[in-house]
Amino acid sequence: MRMLSFVSFLILSISGIAVAQFPQTTLEKVRQIRLLESTREDVKRILYDYEASDDDDHVQEFSKDNDVDIEIFYSSGTCTEDPDDDDASGMWKVKEWKAIRIEIDLTNSIKPEDIGFDLSKFTKEQRYANVPDSYIQHHKSLGAAFEVDEDGISKIILFPPMGAQKKLCSKSETAKKFYQAESWFGDSKLEDRGVIECYVANVVDLTLSATEIGASSNKTISVATNATDPENDVLTYIYVVSGGQIHGRGEKVIWDLTAAAPGIYTFTAGVDDGCGLCGKTMTKTVVVK
Repeated sequence: MRMLSFVSFLILSISGIAVAQFPQTTLEKVRQIRLLESTREDVKRILYDYEASDDDDHVQEFSKDNDVDIEIFYSSGTCTEDPDDDDASGMWKVKEWKAIRIEIDLTNSIKPEDIGFDLSKFTKEQRYANVPDSYIQHHKSLGAAFEVDEDGISKIILFPPMGAQKKLCSKSETAKKFYQAESWFGDSKLEDRGVIECYVANVVDLTLSATEIGASSNKTISVATNATDPENDVLTYIYVVSGGQIHGRGEKVIWDLTAAAPGIYTFTAGVDDGCGLCGKTMTKTVVVK
């Protein structure tokens, strides 16, 4: 089955999905690009209404409406002399500026089951040693792969199918090993694939205006949370109390213990930078007499 046939089937299978969930228009255009055959001029004609970058180093990016990014890889027209060279531009025995690989990055991930395509025949492999929810599903005979995380499919990769190996340069050992190996990652073991560094937000200080409240005291406490995020993401402050109520939102709130019976109560502060409560939280206690 040719790569084009796979893309055509993929588009038909998702015809009932809302455009907000899947960039159908993009796939309808991409299906017109024939790997190892279409030229740079063909690609520009097909994606004429997409914003295009310069085609430096035989790679060009196309984007539209901040919804999807398409990366097209072209051949250099010259076969590599280095068997270990993994630069795709010198792997294929075709003229310069032929499209050899397509990667579609989706701004909004979609669930694999929403594609309507049977992925059970695709090989599924974990991508990083420390991220079990990040994996790749691939089918080398079809020339297609999906990068998937906990939110769904985030990238579609289209490459020459296994049957196109006869067009590989004679010294393209890296590419030949890729097609010969059952794994997407070749001989590398999971523990050798590296890890994703997680830059999370942490609560570094929690200040309460009082830690003890008596019968005659004002039973509201001012709370200030100090949090840091290495990537300067927008933070959502999350508070959990064992009694009383929280008034307000953000880094400064009021903890109302007016209706609380005598006892010891806890106030826990955390921040979400987009990944949930991934970082350090902080807890303080207050005694109500």
